Amino acid sequence: MSGSFLRLSELKRWYIKLKAMHKTLSGEANLECIEPELAVAMKAGSLGHITMEVDITPDNLTQKHWFQFNIDQSYLAELISQCETIFSIYA
Repeated sequence: MSGSFLRLSELKRWYIKLKAMHKTLSGEANLECIEPELAVAMKAGSLGHITMEVDITPDNLTQKHWFQFNIDQSYLAELISQCETIFSIYA
């Protein structure tokens, strides 16, 4: 099996950062993985806007796929809830 693997410990670190961002509506919440094929960076801006950058690739030596988009702070609650569901199943 090939591809990126997200470790539960990496997801938990991101979850803690997401909760802090949701509470303060400031700062950053970056998903930092050992795998070089996946990275997510979220940065809170003004008026509850969050810039989200996603780096993902099936082959980090020959390809790079990068997306940037803005999301609203209201998306954080659902993302946090989805993390909690994962923890309830796998932790």
